[in-house]
Amino acid sequence: MKFTKEELVFIRTVLQIDAQEEENREEVLGDIWEAACDIEVEESNSLEELTPRGKLAVGLVTKLGES
Repeated sequence: MKFTKEELVFIRTVLQIDAQEEENREEVLGDIWEAACDIEVEESNSLEELTPRGKLAVGLVTKLGES
């Protein structure tokens, strides 16, 4: 899975996961998916509109779910 620079910064700083630009480790991809899902659920349950953080998390969940 190839991540954009913006996604990689988000993964490393917000999700606190040490991922590579070209990430193939299933465990790491699973950790990213779980952490992004947590943000998506958290924001979807408490906000009317997602923040940029929530939108990026949704994008990662979708991207990882399609692969």
